Order: sequence, then C-alpha cells, then structure tokens
Amino acid sequence: MVCSASNPRAAIEWIGQFDFDLIMLDFDLGKDSNGQITSIPVAQVIPDSINKDTPVIIHSADPVGAEQLKGIIGDTAQIVSIVNGIDNLMEYLKTIKEKL
Repeated sequence: MVCSASNPRAAIEWIGQFDFDLIMLDFDLGKDSNGQITSIPVAQVIPDSINKDTPVIIHSADPVGAEQLKGIIGDTAQIVSIVNGIDNLMEYLKTIKEKL
C-alpha cells in the first residue's frame, strides 16, 4: 500500500495508525498559518509512534532543512539517507531496494 498525505495533519494521523515499511518525508511541505514549517510536526511524531523503527528517507533541495528533520527524528527512526533534490530520489531508491 502506498499512501500520499495531502497535508501534514493527515500524515501525522497515518503515522500513528499504520505501520509503514518506509516513510518518505520532504522538508518543504510549506508553512502553516503561524509560519511554522509543516514537516517539523510530522517528524516530531515519528519517534514516539508505531513507526519509530521504520526507515525514513528525507528528501529535500534544502540540505539544512533536511538535517533539521534528521535531528528531530534522530536514532529512533532509521534514517536511510538524505537525498537532495527529487531528480536524485529515484536513483537513490534503486540503490536501497535490496535493503527493503
């Protein structure tokens, strides 16, 4: 099953309800009405969820933002890698296919 959340609230809900094999998270999901980057609350729920051991691929064209998410998720989630830019993502997924 592949799920694609249309907003951070849905992503947070699904992370708490479904045991995923892999989570892909983009740093740039936009900002909420308070100006907070919306991927941050998503990252914050992963370490305390049923997906705490799920590999997470953070993909972003913003390496500083991607590192920020990695710092939030930390070792409780198994960060597979940070992929900078969507063009590299498919090639990177091919390299980790055997690990999954």
